[in-house]
Amino acid sequence: MRSKIVGISVAAALLVKLVAFVPSLPSSLRQRSSSVSNVPVRAVPGAEPIGIPLTLTPENVEVVLQEARYHHLQNCFGYVEESTGAGITGKVDLVEVEGPVVAIHLHGAFWHKREDVLRRVKKYLMQRIPEIADVDVEDPDDLIDEGRDRTGTFYHRHSD
Repeated sequence: MRSKIVGISVAAALLVKLVAFVPSLPSSLRQRSSSVSNVPVRAVPGAEPIGIPLTLTPENVEVVLQEARYHHLQNCFGYVEESTGAGITGKVDLVEVEGPVVAIHLHGAFWHKREDVLRRVKKYLMQRIPEIADVDVEDPDDLIDEGRDRTGTFYHRHSD
C-alpha cells in the first residue's frame, strides 16, 4: 500500500512539473496514454527525465512543443530573453496532426541550421509521444536558412 502511495506522489509531481511549462492549456486537454509505459523518458542517458509518454493528440503535441520552446530546446528558439537577446527569433508552430504525422512551421532567425532544428524537434516530439511516426515541415521553404536561397547561396553575397 505504501509503495502505491509513493508511486502516486511521484506521478503527481511529474504532472505538476509538466503543467508548469504549459500554463495556456487547461489540464482537461492533457491526456496520458494507457498503452504506453509510465516510465519517464530521458532525452540523454543520465539526464533529468523529460516526462511520461503521452497519447498522440493535437493538444498533447502543443503541450510537448511548449516544453520544447520554454525548457528542453529553449536554446533553439526565440521564446526566452536569453535567446532573443542574442538575436534568435526562431519560432515553431504546430500546423496539423494527420494520423501519426505531425506538420510544423519554422519561422524567424535560428542560431542552428533549420534542418538541425527540425531534427531536434522531431526527436523530442517522438520521445514524448511514441505514436508519432514522422515530424516534418508543411512547406519545404521552412528549411531554407535566412540569407540563403534553395541552392545554399547567401542572398547578400558581396561581389568584389
